[in-house]
Parts: sequence; structure tokens; C-alpha cells
Amino acid sequence: MTPYVAPLEALAFAVATATNGNPRLAVKEDLDWETFQGILAANARLTEDILLPLSRHSDTTHPVLHADGKVTTSEAARSAYKQFIDGGWPGAPLPVELGGLGLTRLAWAPLAEMWNAANPAFALCPVGNVGAVDALLASASATIIERYASKMVTGTWPGTMNITEPQAGSDLSLIRARAIPDPSRGPGHYRISGQKIFITFGEHDLAENIVHLVLARLPDAPAGVKGLSLFLVPKFLVGGSGAIGERNDVRCVALENKLGIHGSPTAVMVYGEMGGAQGFLIGEENQGLNAMFVMMNLARFSLGLQGTGIAERASQAAFSYAATRIQGRHKASGGKAVAIIHHPGVRRALLNLQANTHAARNLTYYSASLIDALGSPASTAEQQEAQRLLGFLTPIVKGWISEMAVDSTNAALQIFGGAGYIEDTGVAQLVRDARITTIYEGTTTIQANDLVHRKVIGDGGAAFALMARKVMDTASRLQASPAPRLCRAGAQLAAALSQVTAATDWIVRQGEDRNESALAVAEAYLEACGRLFGGWRLLHAALLAQSGTAAFRCPPSLADELEACSSYFADWQLSQVEGLSSAVMRAGASVTDADSLFEEAVRRLGPAA
Repeated sequence: MTPYVAPLEALAFAVATATNGNPRLAVKEDLDWETFQGILAANARLTEDILLPLSRHSDTTHPVLHADGKVTTSEAARSAYKQFIDGGWPGAPLPVELGGLGLTRLAWAPLAEMWNAANPAFALCPVGNVGAVDALLASASATIIERYASKMVTGTWPGTMNITEPQAGSDLSLIRARAIPDPSRGPGHYRISGQKIFITFGEHDLAENIVHLVLARLPDAPAGVKGLSLFLVPKFLVGGSGAIGERNDVRCVALENKLGIHGSPTAVMVYGEMGGAQGFLIGEENQGLNAMFVMMNLARFSLGLQGTGIAERASQAAFSYAATRIQGRHKASGGKAVAIIHHPGVRRALLNLQANTHAARNLTYYSASLIDALGSPASTAEQQEAQRLLGFLTPIVKGWISEMAVDSTNAALQIFGGAGYIEDTGVAQLVRDARITTIYEGTTTIQANDLVHRKVIGDGGAAFALMARKVMDTASRLQASPAPRLCRAGAQLAAALSQVTAATDWIVRQGEDRNESALAVAEAYLEACGRLFGGWRLLHAALLAQSGTAAFRCPPSLADELEACSSYFADWQLSQVEGLSSAVMRAGASVTDADSLFEEAVRRLGPAA
């Protein structure tokens, strides 16, 4: 099993950095900073002692589907989940009036990062449940919230997201699941039928009930995504008193045999085999996608936490192995055999791992602060700016950080060499578990298309311009820093901003009429933005650590680490932004010029063949 020790100092400082060193803005008003640090420490103990050992166990001891549709997990998994909910962790970022702790999303971010670092498969359940509760609070009736939300907050009735169908992956207009009004049971009651696939924790025995949020169509619904409605479908029906009743007409018919995250049962769910599962409308008819987007966007943001957590664990594993693996000789040692951490190429790879992790963490936590700003008493103008920035950053957080997590696990395996390819070391599991992050909740290409088509072309580059002003402010302050490495990095950040600005202007000029060329290079643009804005937040953290203006002092060792990582990130990652930006403005035409190649492939291999 690869090691993991929660980096509490780095986590706490990233939280403070997201609000420019003001702890009062980072956590709820009635929670002092010392108490918050105590929460982090308690969560670290749970993560290291319970979730981390479970990760390796669950990788080899998979959930089991039985003939009656029930799914059983291991005794270790059930015990871990019970300890998790007994500690009140599922409700950490949810309202106090429903039984939660009421933490800000920024204060919750390090908790979720720790869960994902130690056990990304397990974390999918409580993190997904937060999004389900968010969706109910945003759109459900008071009756639904009263009956279901408090149980979901405690984790005893976790929620799931049911979107994908065999014929409807990313194209939700193809969804066929049906919802028939059931007036005999009263208004808002429906009979749900259809099949859903890839449902994370769709069936299990960890909790006494499961609350499914299901997208389906009414009989007279408009075609396409405008005809989707959202329904709450419980595994077990719930009486007026809140007591669990009979089993609903919903059943798991298969569990996917996956590359990784084996501890998470990914279910094929069938609704309505016996006449229709009882469901309850959430929000308005034919407005289901808007209601579900609350959960979907939280999931995309949360993948920033998952990718960061996985990268942190990969980095710790690589450092631990490199410091102890004796292999090769080094001139400074007088020709004696040394640990591979002394080799320059290994050192660069390790520094890359650490710098990327810090950049991803600080970018994701900054996004969490924007989520909090939407619900704060800030002015309407400030909330609108936060909404615009969050919308722009969400595909970058999801797309860039998930790709970075995959790269980090590959780099860790490379440092382990042949030992990494052996399952016993645990690195192979990290590689397998990380691979899904670039796929679920929208592949990297889908995130990149959303960024280019909706957030840049559709917005005329306005959100990018807002971000650019913030980046330039940090670059200017860095260039005035007395620390030579930070001063140089500030100039590199400004140069990278200029390069991505040129690529953004080019994309905007393509407009709707010529967006094929822009979409062809959308992933390169997303990568350039990820490096730019991730580097910005990393350099911002390093500057704050050195300035000593935070409400609490950054530990000297962490300040040195952030400065070293910032300098490296500027020299290595930001220096490559020029090539990415140039490719964005040039390579799209090469793709469109190759139309005949793809048309020939369709002729030979397409359905008509």
C-alpha cells in the first residue's frame, strides 16, 4: 500500500490563501481557526487509520451482486462507512438545521481532498451525496426536503445521480427513461421506468436507504434536453412519519467490471419492471436539467479535489520510494551507490509532482471560495462576478486537474520503475484509480469544448478578461518581490498570460461560424489555461507565504517548499504555455484540412459497412 499522511499545514494554508489570508472568510462565522484545525486533524486520523487501509482491501474485495438485485460489500467497508457517518462527516458542508456542520465549501475542501487521497472509490459516495442534497435544497419542495434531506445529510440515506443510459452518454437529448403522472397518489407523484448505467453507488448495503435522483421524460415532454424532468426515487418507500417501508420498483441488474475504483459499486439500474417505480418531481416539469446541473457542477468541482488528492498521494509515494531506493552512483558521493532521489532527472520529476499538486490544490480551493461567495451577503455585482468566474473555471478545474492526476500517477510509477508495475507496491492501483477522473462527469474533450464554445466564444472572452486582470495583479506584485525567484516567476507569469490572451482572442474571433477550428484545439487551450491559472494560484500562495501578511504565519518549511515549487512551475510549466498557445492558433486548420481522412474512415468502418 502506498503511504499517505495528510499534509495538514499545506491544506490549512491553501484554505487561508484562497481568501488572501483571512481565516474568518474561510470558515463559518461561529467557528474559530483553531477549532477548524482540530477538525482537519480529526479528519486526518479517520482518513489515515480507516479509509487508507480500506482502499487496498476494496481494490481486491469487490462488491458482489446477488440474484435478487442486492449488492453486498465487505465487512470492512461497512465498518468504515459506519464510523464515517458516526463522526458526522457526510454533513460537514451541509446546513446545520438539517444536521450538518455548516462548513463553507472552502473549509470542506481539505476534508474531501483527504478522503480522495486515501480512498477515491469510497469518497465518491459522500461527495456525491453532497451534490444530491444541494440539488434538493435548490429545487425540491419543502415536503421533500423535510422527508429526505436530513437523512441524506447524516449519510444514512445517501443520494445518487442517475443520468446516463446505454444510448445516451454525453448527449442527454437521447434519454428515454419515462415518467408517467400518478394522480391516484397525489400531485407530484409519478411512475418511473427505464434503465440507467454507470450509477456510482447505485446499490449497496452500506446504508439503510438510497435516494436516487433520476432524469426522465414526461409523456408530452418536448424533444431534446428541454423535455427532461428530475425525480427523486427512493430505494425503499418512506411513509408520512418518515419510517422506511416496502422496496420500491428499482433494481440493480449488473455491476460494471472496471479498470479501477473497485470499492465503488458502479451499477446498471432498472426502474419500473413491476409497473413503475414511485418517484417525486423535483422542481418544475421539463426543467430537470437545470435542477440536475447543481449536482453535476458540484461533481465537476469535486473532481478537482479528487485529482489533487490522488496527485498528493502519488507524490508522497514517489518521494518515499526515491529516498530509500538505492540504485546508481552519484559524483558527489564519491562514486558510492546512492538513493535515486539524488539523481537530477528523478529530482525534476519529484519537483514536478509536488508543484503540480500545490497548483491544483490552490486553484480548486480558490474555486471553492467562489462557490461560497455565491451564497454570501456580498453585493449582487460581486455575486455575479463570482458566478462568471466559477463558470469559467469549472471545466478547467475538472479537465486540467484530472489530466494532471493521471500524469502524476504515471510519473510515480516511472519513479518506482519495475516495482511500480507490481500490484503489491500499490502504485498500479493509483494509476488505475486515477484513470477514470478524466472520463466521468464529462471527458476532457467535453470540458474543453464547454470552455471554448460556451465560456469563451459565448461570453466574448469577458470571463477570461476578468481572470486576466487578477493574474496580472499577482504578476505585478511578484515582480516587486525582494525574493529573486519570485520576481523572475512574476515576469514568466505575465508572459504566459500574454500568450494565452492571444490564443483567447483568436478563439473569440472564430466565433460561432468558424468554431470547428477552435474546437479541434480546445484541449490544448484548456491545458494552457490550466497551467496559467494553476500557476497563478501557486505563485499567489508563495507570495503570501513569503510576505507574512496572513492572519497566521506560514510555517517556514512550507514557505520554502512553495517558493521552490513556484520557481520550478514557472520555469517548466509556464514556459510551455507559449507552445500550447501557438498550437491553438495554428493546429486547428490542420485538423479541418484532414476531412478526407475521416470521411474515408466513415466510408470503410461506419454503420453502412
